[in-house]
Amino acid sequence: MQDRPFDAGHPPTHHEALGTEKTPAALPASRGHGSIEKVLGQLNTICENASFDFALSVGRLIIDHFYLGDVDGWRSQGINNASFRRLARHPDLPMSPARLYRSVNAYERSVRPPRASVSSPNDPVR
Repeated sequence: MQDRPFDAGHPPTHHEALGTEKTPAALPASRGHGSIEKVLGQLNTICENASFDFALSVGRLIIDHFYLGDVDGWRSQGINNASFRRLARHPDLPMSPARLYRSVNAYERSVRPPRASVSSPNDPVR
């Protein structure tokens, strides 16, 4: 722990109070760029997942409120729904109208039943 004069305006840090403050010489050495790249990759995955979850939440909210939970209503009306259009133009909308639209489309695709696969004569026999 480094000695420093008592400063009434700045209480000791947590590490200073516990006597566990690390000086630069005591800090562990960097594990190289591979470690940074690994962390960046994991951060990107977290951000992508958060963005996708965000889009699904926005889409679900819009479908539930403006289309009464009916995804087919979104498919048939789309942006022609008056409430959706007013929301997209609202100055307090916390996202772009394009992101709003993409979020509803992402939600619609996430709940759409998968299409039945059509066999082709060139498909391998299963």
